[in-house]
This record gives sequence, structure tokens and C-alpha cells, in this order.
Amino acid sequence: MTDYKGMYGLSHVDIIWNGSYFNYDNSDQSTSSSIQADQLAGQWYSRACGLLPIVDENKARSALEKIYNFNVLKLKDGRRGAVNGMLPDGNVDMSSMQSREIWSGVTYAVAATMIHEDLVDMAFQTAGGIYEAAWSEGGLGYSFQTPEAWNTYDEYRSLGYMRPLAIWAMQWALTRPKLPRQVTEKEVDEISSLQHHAGFSRVASLLKLPEEEASRGVIQVFYDYTCKMMWM
Repeated sequence: MTDYKGMYGLSHVDIIWNGSYFNYDNSDQSTSSSIQADQLAGQWYSRACGLLPIVDENKARSALEKIYNFNVLKLKDGRRGAVNGMLPDGNVDMSSMQSREIWSGVTYAVAATMIHEDLVDMAFQTAGGIYEAAWSEGGLGYSFQTPEAWNTYDEYRSLGYMRPLAIWAMQWALTRPKLPRQVTEKEVDEISSLQHHAGFSRVASLLKLPEEEASRGVIQVFYDYTCKMMWM
């Protein structure tokens, strides 16, 4: 088990962690260092389920800041959402159809991850790009037909897609409900992979929707944030 723990740590830190974010892969190809918008999907799932984080807070925040500064802000000044792939030189990763697209649901998921890591302002700036593209008067006119994706040329794909419903992940992150007998967070490197798996199984078997508590909805938070920015 100790050997497996070492392999786990090596694969997640020494191989793909480059000091500021997680590389796309370790193949040493031209796009290996591409900045992937959803590189912290596992971290999001873990936080949303009340489980132990996949990576430590410093790495998570560093990666999210990199995604924000590159995938979000370098594309039309942050008014289109997070492009799936961005190269370290600031150019969009054009190696595939998917890498050069903006997926509304992925952008909302990234925003939810930011909220879980207490980067709330950054989260709403990121999600705001989807509003600008899909809903604003100066946007692309999708409204209730929000598609799966659009690219850097504002060409859409798959109208009326389900993935944009990931906006509710932001609501979930904002309310932060405590799950029954929730596992207390510890440093990931203090427990073995076997203990981690046991904790996952234990919490997963107890998961249920928490009792509703009075909390701010996404619309209310958007309103409060807009008012805050107007009076700054």
C-alpha cells in the first residue's frame, strides 16, 4: 500500500504539477502544458460531496487563478466564459475542436470550484462571461437556448443543451450544507490512500439531501454583487 501511495503522489504532483497549475498531460507534446479549464473537476466533486480535497488549498487556488487570468480574461476580456484550453503563451489551444471551445457548463463548474475555494469575486466574474455571451443585449442572443458550446469566433454548437444547468453547482457551493457525519478535513498527505478510500465509501453511503436552510440564491447573489460593483 505504501508503494501505491507513492505512485499516487508522484503522478499528481511531481509529474503534472508545474508550480502554478496542472499540465494537461506528461507526454511532452506541444500542448502538454495547455491550461485546461476543468483541471480541478475532481476537486470540485470532492468539495461538493463534503469529502477530503484532492489537492491542497494552495495548489487549488494557484490553478484557479491561472485559469482565470488565462482561460477567462485573455478571451474577449472575460466576456465569453472560460475557454477549455489555453496555451501558456496566451494563445487559445487550437489543437482540437473541444480545446478551442467555451462550454457554458464547464465555466459554471469552474466558478463553483472557485466558490468552494473562497474565490467568490473571481467566480462571479468567470460566470459573468456566460451571462454576457448568452443573455446580455450585446451578447450572442442564446437566452433560453443556451448551447453546449461556442468557439472563439462565436460559432455555437448544440443549442438547448443540458450542461448549463451546472449553474446550480454555484448555488450548492454558496449554501455549503453540512452532510450527515461529514468527514473532518485533514491534510491529504497525513492519510493513506486506503484510509482515503474508506472515508469516501463511508461518506458516500450516508449521502442525503440536507434540510433546507435559509440561504441566498444565485439571483440574489448576482444582484448583491452588481450593487457592490456599482457603488465601488
